[in-house]
Amino acid sequence: MGQKIHPTGFRLAVSRNWASRWYANNRDFAGMLAEDIQVREYLKSKLKTFVARFMGATPLNAPDSDKDVRHVVLDLSTSDLSYETGDSLGVFARKNPQLVQAVLDRLGASGEEMVAFDGEALPLRQVLLSKVDIARPSDECMEFLASRAFNEDDVRQLIALSRGEGPTHLAEADLLDILMAFPSVMPSLPGLLKSLDRLQPRLYSIASSPKAHAREVHLTVSAVRWDGKDRKRTGVGSCYLADFARPGDVIPVFVQKSHDFAVPANDDLPIVMVGPGTGIAPFRAFLEEREARRAKGRNWLFFGDQKRATDFLYEDELIDWQRRGILTRLDTAFSRDQTDKIYVQHRMRENARELWSWLEAGAHFYVCGDAQRMAKDVEDTLLRIAAEHGDIEFRGVGEMLEDGTGRNAGELGDVAHDRCDLPLEREAERGTDNGLTRARDAVATRRSFGGIRRSLRH
Repeated sequence: MGQKIHPTGFRLAVSRNWASRWYANNRDFAGMLAEDIQVREYLKSKLKTFVARFMGATPLNAPDSDKDVRHVVLDLSTSDLSYETGDSLGVFARKNPQLVQAVLDRLGASGEEMVAFDGEALPLRQVLLSKVDIARPSDECMEFLASRAFNEDDVRQLIALSRGEGPTHLAEADLLDILMAFPSVMPSLPGLLKSLDRLQPRLYSIASSPKAHAREVHLTVSAVRWDGKDRKRTGVGSCYLADFARPGDVIPVFVQKSHDFAVPANDDLPIVMVGPGTGIAPFRAFLEEREARRAKGRNWLFFGDQKRATDFLYEDELIDWQRRGILTRLDTAFSRDQTDKIYVQHRMRENARELWSWLEAGAHFYVCGDAQRMAKDVEDTLLRIAAEHGDIEFRGVGEMLEDGTGRNAGELGDVAHDRCDLPLEREAERGTDNGLTRARDAVATRRSFGGIRRSLRH
């Protein structure tokens, strides 16, 4: 997820086909140009793209659930791509074909027009489907559309939108919304395509271990759909995988390595995993990995969702792992099965003493899920448990993180809160628990809490 993991420099680079805009005086120009070229070449070498074949997306929720989470399987047999447990997968998704067709209709285009893109001639439909971001028109796009409007009021509003102002109902509009809202706009195809940002890859926590699935990679994806005022809306990556991809389709992908978010090298160490909703994805991989390695360390999973009857993701697998002793403890929290909502942090508090004993025994602690609410609540709960059961003076989360108050460094295991701000998609904005949806930075934050190390992935 919970979704995912790359630096801002990378994001800016790919959005403009590796073209940079910067200004330098005559004295610095040569050196800055050489440095810029080196950065581009380095990123190109590190971000190698592979292909996978789509095999299917199996629903994990019951039919009457309010959610639609899919278990996605991709075949790697035709690719030399490899991954490790804890890594994330970048998926180059395609846009909703109905949305693309509606944009083509508004432009008066068939989609078969050949346009210049990345130094080659491509059909316009292909470019709109997989190359440019029409879900979020850039400020540059707004400025361009303003230059192609023949109504003064349209010009004024489009310029305001390019500055982050303009009509509030268009604040999150896609390209179709903008074109329909301003009928006087008559854009040229080359100018329009040049003004749009590149379609960013979507990153998802990998839900499989390569030791269990040698030539496959599995994902846990929450399909996001919502009603706009005039039409149905869909998430980019999630609904591409859930609705539009077909078995056998070739999908460009890449692996984003996760250096800190991994099972312990020492198979005897216990691990504690907190992964509600689609945050369970990497922990399914962790359990597969531990089983394949015949690890003797204990495994404890906290899982939560809305209703047990409809939203218990991977229930059969988890119960089987528990029956066979691979999953030592399984604590669940289904928020809507009772009057008072119960979440994973409540289960942590109920088992605070035992949880602390696991940490004192060297357990690694992992969190994956919603960064805005759940991850913070889990962190606060963990620190309170440390204060209550670890003889640590509790003065508030901020202060403790700042000064590193805690026990001796060797007394506690690692706490790895898997942190990734991943490709920008509607999932993140709508508060779902798919944490692999917003792409912003790839740098794991590491803060000291005594001997606990954390790298937080939301």
